[in-house]
Amino acid sequence: MERDKLSLVAVAVFSSVMLTHRFLSLFDITDYVLLFYSALFTASICAILLKR
Repeated sequence: MERDKLSLVAVAVFSSVMLTHRFLSLFDITDYVLLFYSALFTASICAILLKR
């Protein structure tokens, strides 16, 4: 993959983890497994979109 596509995937994964963390912090919950799964889900969606 090209560098610009990889950087977009990194930003997407980072933003999904931070949004999930922010949402969970509203309820005083820290669940690192859920953060990992949100990053994995976003990375897989980005990989599918970039393969097209």
